[in-house]
Amino acid sequence: MGAKYHVLQFWGAPVFQDASGDYQLKLDQNQHCKLHQWRIGKHTKGTYRRPGQVFLTENHLAVVIVTAIPLPFQQRHRLVPMARFLQTQVKDIVLETAHQQLVVQEDKRENDDQ
Repeated sequence: MGAKYHVLQFWGAPVFQDASGDYQLKLDQNQHCKLHQWRIGKHTKGTYRRPGQVFLTENHLAVVIVTAIPLPFQQRHRLVPMARFLQTQVKDIVLETAHQQLVVQEDKRENDDQ
């Protein structure tokens, strides 16, 4: 068996660069961002610093990290690995908006489970 590595689970939202080069959330017609989960993979490049950091998926999609959660090594295969951390951070307002939508999504999921 290969060596174990530190695994984090990320909740993230896709972003794009606007004309001024700032990252903005990709929003749907209802002005919501689609939050998804990824994880650090064995071949992930770069270093995680903090929420608000941008990373690239294996399909070259730019994603802002909204929150990071430790993930047991044995559970890593249930999530898609991401490819590369960038040193770029989004503006605080972008991170706050994505975080608010994550909270709403989690509340909705909890209510649906009841």
